[in-house]
Amino acid sequence: MPLSVRRQSPLLGFFLHTPRCETIVPPLCFAVQRDGNIEMKWFSLLLALPFLLLAGALLLNRPPMLAPPGPMERLRTYLTTNVAETRDGHAFPELRPPLFAVDAKETQDAVVAAMRSLEWREIQVVQGEVRAVVVSALFGFRDDVAVRMEETERGTLLYACSASRLGQGDLAANARHLQALFAEVERLVGKEDAHSAP
Repeated sequence: MPLSVRRQSPLLGFFLHTPRCETIVPPLCFAVQRDGNIEMKWFSLLLALPFLLLAGALLLNRPPMLAPPGPMERLRTYLTTNVAETRDGHAFPELRPPLFAVDAKETQDAVVAAMRSLEWREIQVVQGEVRAVVVSALFGFRDDVAVRMEETERGTLLYACSASRLGQGDLAANARHLQALFAEVERLVGKEDAHSAP
């Protein structure tokens, strides 16, 4: 039995100008009759695909969605911000400056070694700041990372920033860069405290 387009929908008529579905590109053939049943497979997939890609990218970056300040605020930030930076009292606990139990020079050397271990590119030290470029494996997007050391009586604080060159929202990619860097530095030198401030 040949497929026929259900003609009752004005929206369907806008997209389809023929009663024979065989002549339509499959993704546009979103409402057809087969033995009286409406099939929405192609159209549903077409609508869901962008959301599936966004969700997949977010999951790959493994953000702590349930941590303060809560999933809604985190989702809004990940969808609208393409920069992650550490600062005292940050609303996201993982983005408060970590404190390492070594002096600034040793911490700087550990940051450089950590960036090399993570296979970041264009690593350089400029006026006491360590800079690098992170290139995504899938699409080759480039994110710029800068790290500044601040020595205190207890050790050395890391103030870091990671910023995407493209896009409005990074889906937590820049926060993931910083977390990966901090974890590698901690592996190399140890850490005095979880974060510098509550």
